[in-house]
Amino acid sequence: MKKYTILCVDDNRNNLYSLEALLSTLEHVEIILAESGAKALETLLISSVDLILLDVQMPEMDGFSVASFVKSNKKTQHIPIIFISAVFTSESFISRGYKTGAIDYLAKPIDDTQLLNKIAFYTKLFRKEQELQDEKDRLQNILDMQDNLIMVVDREEIIQVNHSFLDFVGYKTLHGFRQKHFCICDLFIEDEGYLKAGEHKAWLDEVMQDHDKTPVAIIPFHNQNRYFAVRVNILDLKREQFIVTFTDITHIELESKEFEREAVRDPLTNVYNRRKFDMELKKLFYISNKYRMKLCLLMIDVDHFKRVNDTYGHQCGDDVLVELSSRISKQLREGDLLARYGGEEFVVVLPKSSLSSAMNKAYQLNKAIANTMFDEVGRITVSIGIASLKEDDDIDSVIKRADKALYLAKENGRNRVETVEIT
Repeated sequence: MKKYTILCVDDNRNNLYSLEALLSTLEHVEIILAESGAKALETLLISSVDLILLDVQMPEMDGFSVASFVKSNKKTQHIPIIFISAVFTSESFISRGYKTGAIDYLAKPIDDTQLLNKIAFYTKLFRKEQELQDEKDRLQNILDMQDNLIMVVDREEIIQVNHSFLDFVGYKTLHGFRQKHFCICDLFIEDEGYLKAGEHKAWLDEVMQDHDKTPVAIIPFHNQNRYFAVRVNILDLKREQFIVTFTDITHIELESKEFEREAVRDPLTNVYNRRKFDMELKKLFYISNKYRMKLCLLMIDVDHFKRVNDTYGHQCGDDVLVELSSRISKQLREGDLLARYGGEEFVVVLPKSSLSSAMNKAYQLNKAIANTMFDEVGRITVSIGIASLKEDDDIDSVIKRADKALYLAKENGRNRVETVEIT
């Protein structure tokens, strides 16, 4: 157990010996004697002291002067001082002592029991603070052993962090971080499905209340985004303190995103695949019916595509499909849906579009594709069938009408736009 160190300062050697004899009866207490104010200040520079018993009336440097030096030094300003005096016992001098930084005042001759009781109080307080510090140090050691970013927080602020956290955010100390950022959520990059920036309490509550899945935060690091699974555990319920752990799952998250992208994208053209088209069309169909909004469907098929493959090879045919999908995409609005329906056939969904505006868009697509040569194969044309959503439609009936219109465009000579709707 760390000893409680008391510095006794008095120019009278007999007084010092008496104090030493009295205080030596206490357990786990170390006593240092100084016969002058100058000697006391020298001692404080080289020794760790927990309490100062300071005589007021001393030659050359009195107790008030010594106390002023002690309280002006960052290394020693936290040390409690008890003034001892046989002369200066008036209220004005006692008040001066408190203003100088004393926490208590004793008059000579010293009452042994009173002094021992005061020392016992301060040693008990010291032990309690030491226990709290030891607990904090133990927690810090545990935190620093972890590779994850870890914070100890309460409902108001960050209390403690580990080295991994400081290394990641680029600060040497928590104080340095808190001068720039009150909350770790200040660093979050907002994206759909991820933790949002906000107040300290708000994002903490969001993490603790999300029982169905582990929340994920996006935090920038060296010009790239890192993904962290965030977990909160209770450290001290009474003091409302929590341990927040950020586990780097960037590799897993990026793999998941890539898997998700591959699951909904056509691997050749990178537009949506048939599966994604079916999913999104259901949503658009529901919204259009619910809010009585218009919706149109374009079925697009490359004319004589088999001839391209047979003449120039399948690789060249693939290049045509990639370029074709790019040209179609450039003609669409934000919110329009393009998917590869199968083979050389594509489908476009135009939400909030009337039949006449959908036909204009189809003519625009038809012209943009036919009027620009494709590498190696030259001119490529497409046939387009259009269907618009009607009140009694289901998804299959709209698709069937668009297919029927596409078949009609093929029958009528290709490189054209057709519809079976009444215009």
